[in-house]
Amino acid sequence: EEERAQGEGWWRTQLAQVAVVALGSADGFAGFFTVDVSFEGDGSSPRIVAFEDPEDAFLAASVLATHPDFSGANPTMLQLEPDELVAEAAGLRSEVTVMKAGKVRPVPGDDAAAVAAAVTEEHYQRYVLGLDHLPEKAS
Repeated sequence: EEERAQGEGWWRTQLAQVAVVALGSADGFAGFFTVDVSFEGDGSSPRIVAFEDPEDAFLAASVLATHPDFSGANPTMLQLEPDELVAEAAGLRSEVTVMKAGKVRPVPGDDAAAVAAAVTEEHYQRYVLGLDHLPEKAS
């Protein structure tokens, strides 16, 4: 309940570190893996994607590294303190969405679109609807 009351900022007080996927370029750091969580796909709600569990971020970086759109970007898992990420996001004029451990866990064969779709769905379920887990599907 406390997490829901804090909305998207729960991680700032509850986590010592968050994991992100950093992207590089020939000139060095180029930014973070970002997803538009608007569902319209119009770019109106881009968020830096962070993960509670570093393994989830590592898996996301591994999937992105195999995708042609990220060729040369060298996706890498990076851990930051919450205040560091907030400062980085402010400098990029962006917001952050944090995925709870195990909620977005890419597997081999996933592509960047699958990771982005999973992030968008989890963001919607957790931060828009306030659900901690997806309801069971009827069979």
